Amino acid sequence: GWDDPRMPTLSGMRRRGVPPAALRLFCERVGISKADSNIAFSALEDCVRLEMDDKCSRAFCVLEPLKVTITNWENGIEEFSVPRHPKIAEMGARIIPFGKEVFIERTDFFDLEGPEGEANGGKVPKGYKRLLPNDNVRLRYAYVIQCDEIIRDPSTREPIELKCSHIPDTRAGVTPEGMKRVQGIIHWVEAST
Repeated sequence: GWDDPRMPTLSGMRRRGVPPAALRLFCERVGISKADSNIAFSALEDCVRLEMDDKCSRAFCVLEPLKVTITNWENGIEEFSVPRHPKIAEMGARIIPFGKEVFIERTDFFDLEGPEGEANGGKVPKGYKRLLPNDNVRLRYAYVIQCDEIIRDPSTREPIELKCSHIPDTRAGVTPEGMKRVQGIIHWVEAST
């Protein structure tokens, strides 16, 4: 029917969760014209994002997981208190667990010796600030980790697990004296959750 969330109708968008204020903002932005024109769908998405930004709390999600094992972790499960929204303290905080095994997004690791490295000539893409072999990255709200070893699928040569070590003095955004500041920050989820 017309209210199917997959349909580009007002009732379909409302069932998809688009707030009425975002639809009004979109109409204000595009205006009225007698000439035929095309408006990018990203303009509507931008209005929805702008409208929902200060109303929705934040969470971590990994869609394409890559397992990371912290080899020097011996603390069991540690809990971090993190804000529900980075700009609005009134939304409160939530507790997220951290342990020996976490998942990161597959695209947050660039494998120089794997298929994507071969396609790129073994070079890191310009501006890439996420995890690389033998390099550091910060796990958001947690520790800085360094990739020490890559375990690959024998048939595809794709990485299936990363063996990393964490730097204990870097908890919750701290950079120890004498250590170079880490550029990349990536999101993660604890493996048991």
